[in-house]
Amino acid sequence: MTTIEELEAALEWFNSHYAPSECKHYKHITKSLTQAIAIKKGECVVQKSERQILFEAVDRMGWKEIRAFQEELKKGQSIHEDAGGYFMRCYKRLFGIAPREEVITYKGAMKAMIAAQEERG
Repeated sequence: MTTIEELEAALEWFNSHYAPSECKHYKHITKSLTQAIAIKKGECVVQKSERQILFEAVDRMGWKEIRAFQEELKKGQSIHEDAGGYFMRCYKRLFGIAPREEVITYKGAMKAMIAAQEERG
């Protein structure tokens, strides 16, 4: 789980490396980080529906995400994933989520989950 200090450091780093004119999503990123800090501090509560959140994500999509989605579709389904996993991989790319390394076995999946949790603290 991300701490307030990590969010504040991310916001400070972002502001020191990018100017509003250099980054297409500057306003969105700084607003999201600022809101996340406020939520962690208990100063505000997110009052958006899933529908609003999804529509905002769709609004941020551009050709980069669409091309990434198409590239995942072209790769095809792996022998290690079912149809649902294949389409989830494609849709994740559409929403800007980078692909993860393949996990083939349940034991591998469990080890990856434990490692991810250890990284978060």
